[in-house]
Parts: sequence; structure tokens; C-alpha cells
Amino acid sequence: MTEHLHDDVLKLGLQQDRLTQMRSDKIIQEIMFFELNRAKRYSHPLSFLLIEPRLSEPYENNLLHLYPILKQISMMLRQYTRYVDISVRMGRQLLLILTETDIEGAQVVDSKLKDVLEGEPLPLWDEYPMPTIKLISSTAGFPEDGEDPEEMLKILQDRLELERLKLFG
Repeated sequence: MTEHLHDDVLKLGLQQDRLTQMRSDKIIQEIMFFELNRAKRYSHPLSFLLIEPRLSEPYENNLLHLYPILKQISMMLRQYTRYVDISVRMGRQLLLILTETDIEGAQVVDSKLKDVLEGEPLPLWDEYPMPTIKLISSTAGFPEDGEDPEEMLKILQDRLELERLKLFG
């Protein structure tokens, strides 16, 4: 029995991102496949919100400055999302899987997160000037955008790239 418990603990560790305590992107396909099948089976809505935090200059390209931001955002996501929603860290991006939520609901969550996080200086360092954060995001949903996890991720990434181009050229 302890051998199985040990295996379960190891699996959980592999499924959780150490920095943010979110689920790891190593199992994103499995999670999306399960949730898309559940939504299809019960004819329930399901939406996805992909978020990419961007820091103001001169911090933009420094991942060491981004890590505390990812950690802060992950804590806020736990406050502003429901227990049944799933958060996954994918590198510098965060994916929210919003169960029982249509695309309009995902856009409301996105708007609330932006209201809370954007524009305010982040007092994380003793450096001047303090960075501000800008969230770039995209949404997709079931059934509107399909039911294949890989295709859904591609749609989210393509829409995120369009938003990035609008903001930064």
C-alpha cells in the first residue's frame, strides 16, 4: 500500500508546477481531453483563457523578473476563479480551463483579472522604475471552436499572437 501511495505522490509532484503550484503543462493534453469529453457528453459549455503577462521595459525580456509575477498571478487566480476551474502553467503563459463557462464568461474573468493586475506598479523589487504588467489574452470555447485539445491550443496560441501584434506591432 505504501508503494502505491509513494507512486501517487510522485505523480502529483510531476503534475504540479513548483513555482506557481498550478498544474504542470506535462499533462495539459490529458486534462483538456478529459474536460472536452465531459463537456461534450453532458452538452455543457467549456471555455479556455490563455494569459501571457508582459512586463514594462526594461524588464520585459528577463524571466527572473517574470517569475515573481507568475507566482503572484497564480495566487490571484486562486482567489478569482472557482474551485472547479483548472489552472495550468505553460512556460510564461497561464491557461485557465473554465468548466461550465461559455466564452462570454471567460471574457468576464479576463476583464476582472486585467482590472486587478494591469497598470499598477508592482512593488516586488527595490529597483526604479518599478515594472507594470500588461496581460495579453485569448479565449476559445467548446463547442464553438471544436473539441480537439491540440486544435484548441493552436486556436488559443494563434489568437494570442494576434493580440500580441495589435499591442506591440
